[in-house]
Amino acid sequence: MKKVKIFICFLLVLILSISILTLTNAQQATSRNFVYIKPQFENVMFWENGWISYLQDGKWGILSSSGNILLKPQFDKIEPIVYDGASIMGIEDKFYKDIFVVWQNGKAGFIDTNAKIIVKPELDSLDVINPWIGIYVCNKDNKYGFFNLGKKIYVSPQFEKMNFVYALYDPSVKYPNPKEVTLKAVDLKEGVWPNSYLEYILVSKDGKCGAVDTNGNVVVEFKYNSFKEALADSKFAEAVQAMLANKSNSAPSSGENKSDELSSNIVSYVIENNKYYLTFEKHINRRYVYIKSKEVYENAKFVEVNKLVAVCKNKK
Repeated sequence: MKKVKIFICFLLVLILSISILTLTNAQQATSRNFVYIKPQFENVMFWENGWISYLQDGKWGILSSSGNILLKPQFDKIEPIVYDGASIMGIEDKFYKDIFVVWQNGKAGFIDTNAKIIVKPELDSLDVINPWIGIYVCNKDNKYGFFNLGKKIYVSPQFEKMNFVYALYDPSVKYPNPKEVTLKAVDLKEGVWPNSYLEYILVSKDGKCGAVDTNGNVVVEFKYNSFKEALADSKFAEAVQAMLANKSNSAPSSGENKSDELSSNIVSYVIENNKYYLTFEKHINRRYVYIKSKEVYENAKFVEVNKLVAVCKNKK
């Protein structure tokens, strides 16, 4: 009987010990999921990348999600980079989550998501974003430069004028001669719209016009008196030819399924004898024609929000 009591006591002690260890580990595991930062800041903001920007003595700094200081308080403002798309034109907003703008003493600069200062706050203004080539135009001392948001390349302000370049052409038409494609220089003040932009920027320096690519490399020497003359340079003809060749290579071959070729140009649907057919738009001989699909559906509905057509077949 005595041995049984000893065994039961031993068993209870063992169970109690395991319970205490389990509870302790659980508490430790739980505590690792939380970081407590005592109240000390005038304001805080939480960012998607895990940053905590904090205001202390009237200046903003940056903490990591674990509370470590990444940048000491030194900025007047920290802002995300967002392109406000014109909804009336069907253009969506674009958020550049890896780059932020910082302001210090009225000057702007750029930092990346690692809190590394890429461009120190020295810019007078940030003028316009071109989201189709990923360029943010900068201004300092009445000179223009730009920041390549995708590649994080900074071209310091040094140009008197800057124009974007886009090609006026119909993507559905085959152009045997690149000269048939019209190139146009777009002044920054004219706004930025979703056209076929070339990844070149017309710039003037010391009174002469030329062009650089979006990495800042000179592609057309500064020797022309106007942007119109610079656009006539053979380098732009080569760029257009490469663009058209790329378009041709990406287009479906004649042996591919015609419905695949037209699927990106769905317009709507038609109803014939209680059957639904999709309609497609195609450019033929410089005019648009509408082609009815061979596929038949039990029902269809045009979705206004995203310009898609919802279809039903075999009750699916």
